[in-house]
Amino acid sequence: AARRGAGRVVAVEPTVLHELAARLVAENGLGHIVQVRQGLVEDLPAEPVDLAFSELLNADPFFEGVVPAMGAAARWLAPGGLLAPRRMRVHAALCRANDPAREARAAVREVRALGARFGLQLGAVEEWLGARAPARAFTLSPEAVSTAALAWDVAFGEQEPPEVVEVEVEVTQAGP
Repeated sequence: AARRGAGRVVAVEPTVLHELAARLVAENGLGHIVQVRQGLVEDLPAEPVDLAFSELLNADPFFEGVVPAMGAAARWLAPGGLLAPRRMRVHAALCRANDPAREARAAVREVRALGARFGLQLGAVEEWLGARAPARAFTLSPEAVSTAALAWDVAFGEQEPPEVVEVEVEVTQAGP
């Protein structure tokens, strides 16, 4: 956002990755635009923003607290501001999971490609990815072995998802 013309960017990170984020901001000369804040967006004082967004890629939206975070982010919006994404649809299917190590290698390749595309130094992210094995892995496996069913459809900032849902899928392939 800072490289695309934003006059001010507030980055919120609740984990120790806030240190990595601050390092990336400094290494890319964006400290005059980007402020990195440590904490949960739910716990920080809201301030008016024109755009509030969260990346949801490779995330378990319930385990990682995406739903309450996006609800809190909606409260940061200035009049006419945009929330992205505005809603979340979670589908469920039975799948054969890809190897988490293969997923980690793919993540490093993606980080390198993003760095090259936007002229950013992302070596610190590569180091972090190489040093840690994922504790919980999710994948967009092309090996679905059932039909898919919509489990949740949540409008962020407007509703809370039910804790438990029941879905029915039809198995299409035998095996693990």
